[in-house]
Amino acid sequence: MDAKRIGKRIKEIRKDQDLTQTEFGSQIGVKGNTVTGYENGTRCPSDAVINSICLIFGVDQTWLRTGEGTMYLSVPNTESSLQRLFSDFSCNNLEIKFLDAYFGLSRKERKAFCEVIEKMFPDAISKIVGSNPLENPFEPVFEEALPLDRNAPQEMSREEIHAELDRQLDEEKEAAENASGFGHGKSGRATG
Repeated sequence: MDAKRIGKRIKEIRKDQDLTQTEFGSQIGVKGNTVTGYENGTRCPSDAVINSICLIFGVDQTWLRTGEGTMYLSVPNTESSLQRLFSDFSCNNLEIKFLDAYFGLSRKERKAFCEVIEKMFPDAISKIVGSNPLENPFEPVFEEALPLDRNAPQEMSREEIHAELDRQLDEEKEAAENASGFGHGKSGRATG
């Protein structure tokens, strides 16, 4: 294998996924500096790493190894898949718009959204999903679990969550009022 050429293709995948070397490495089970070595051609990825990259990111293995073909494996048309999902589950307009917008987000944005939801509703999410709500069942897990940090902040209580949501809503209302010129005590009319 030509390590330099494979490294360039690995970098191309990482950039296309909008990930740092550390983020990319964590998803394939290696450290960020190992990804640096792959990308600059000083390290040659093992077959296991190549398989992991292809599995996790949907990359064509022939392309990654040789540069022949296209970067990604062909995937089903997302639009028709979503339409079929909407139809199969008789989704209402809110569900359709929400799911369409959600799947229009990048992988990184979807992960951030899920992290926020999991922090806001930890009990409900754990009942629905189980003990690892943010784990992707389609990705292999390579890293060992980290020891618990006993000094880390614990889950927010329901009252704390509601107080935080109220604070955020107040900030958004105030920002919207200030942006529109109709804040408290303002008539909204131009004076001249």
